[in-house]
Amino acid sequence: MPRLILVGRQEEIASTLFARFFVFYSNIFTYGLLVDSEQPLCTTWQSAFDLILKLAKLQSHWEAREIECSSQTHTGHCVFQISPKRTGW
Repeated sequence: MPRLILVGRQEEIASTLFARFFVFYSNIFTYGLLVDSEQPLCTTWQSAFDLILKLAKLQSHWEAREIECSSQTHTGHCVFQISPKRTGW
């Protein structure tokens, strides 16, 4: 079976394969902020993830970022992706 090689996308593919997703369903913090926001408003959760990674001394290897914010999509939930940091392969 031939192998598919995607030149220049190895980091993106590896980051997605090893990523973990954390979802806050019915996020009560954003129900009061249901405005059409230009940027994610879940800084409280983002700061919490950053602090957890820092306390576990994993901030140089892993990163957490918000990929969906309820204040932007009006879905009621926020999705965070926790994935290995990209290093220049």
